[in-house]
Amino acid sequence: AVKFLKEYETLDNLYAHIDDISGPKTRQNLIDAQPQVELNKKLVTIVRDLDLTYDSQQCHLQDYDQEAVIKLFNELEFRSLLKELPQTAFPTSDDNGQMGLFDAPVEETATAEAPVGNHYRCVQDQAALENVVAQLKRAKILSFDVETTGTDAIQAALVGLGVAWAPGEAAYIPVAHQDGDQLPWEVVRAAVAPFFADPQLPKVAHNGKYDLTICLRNGLAVNGPIHDTMTMAWLLDPASRALGLKDQAALELEWEMTEITELIGKGRKQVTIDQVEIAATGAYCGADVDATIQLFNILAPRLREAGMWDLYEEIELPLLPVLTDMELAGVKLDLDYLADMSTRLTDRLQELETELFAIVGHEFNLRSTQQLSQVLFDEMNFPTKGLSKTKGGQISTAVSELEKLA
Repeated sequence: AVKFLKEYETLDNLYAHIDDISGPKTRQNLIDAQPQVELNKKLVTIVRDLDLTYDSQQCHLQDYDQEAVIKLFNELEFRSLLKELPQTAFPTSDDNGQMGLFDAPVEETATAEAPVGNHYRCVQDQAALENVVAQLKRAKILSFDVETTGTDAIQAALVGLGVAWAPGEAAYIPVAHQDGDQLPWEVVRAAVAPFFADPQLPKVAHNGKYDLTICLRNGLAVNGPIHDTMTMAWLLDPASRALGLKDQAALELEWEMTEITELIGKGRKQVTIDQVEIAATGAYCGADVDATIQLFNILAPRLREAGMWDLYEEIELPLLPVLTDMELAGVKLDLDYLADMSTRLTDRLQELETELFAIVGHEFNLRSTQQLSQVLFDEMNFPTKGLSKTKGGQISTAVSELEKLA
């Protein structure tokens, strides 16, 4: 197609000289594709001659309902656009007294930064670990989160553990960063194990199955009620597409949290979390466990008010460890049997393809809907009555349509 467009420059000119195309098969393919090509051209052509009447001043950003916009952007998962929202309804005035883009003064911020401060600590020695243990002894609830090298809970390696015992009180315990002082996992696990194993101490995580799976894979048993704020949010709004921790924190706490890509990057330059500085990871993980415990304090009463606490406590809550155990157990597969089945199916498909070509009288591309349509309805004269057509005007070769011929 690129070759012909370079030669004829436009589609109209190409089809005006269709008889000049060498190769009968290529020429016929172009003729068959013309309806779809013209439709595609129409769909991608930008209409530039509409008679629009509007005032360009109305398109300028002015004061807006920040709460409504943030909620909508979270529901639609417009995370990038959410970050680009002005931090205030109106930018601040310059020091020289001149106003910025708008004429009104600052009113209020759109979202608050996640509060990273002295209460988020990194545990890199025995004394700091003992201090966290002392805090956990007085805890009424334990929020936890793991930092790992990936998103596959079965394959990812544990890099660090985050815990929070009260709003604003959190710690990150690194165990496998490539650089920086840190304690061995065996030492950390022995110190925190009594609290994770305590059936009387409620636990809470966001997307808890992942964190629970990582803990169990690394020998850290977790007992007691294991709450999941993502499940809570889903029960309260099953249609929501903003159930992630960052989305929920923005929605419920009005926090603008750090995205993981801000730490590990994207694309070819992306690294794993063990390559990130401990301090940066600690601030990130501390905010996560802090947000989780604060979300729990908001969502739990809301579930009770909605009359859904029993559903959550009796159905959803016990399901989490069951699903985790199922994922850890996995499914046993007979790989030799599956490999043999694959070979037999491939051979059978080749046999059927050979038989089909013999019936038709020539080979063609079975994966081409255009060629299949030509063989069935033009060459073999299959009936087309009652069959739907594609947007390009061809008789549909979808399975649901071909089954009507059976």
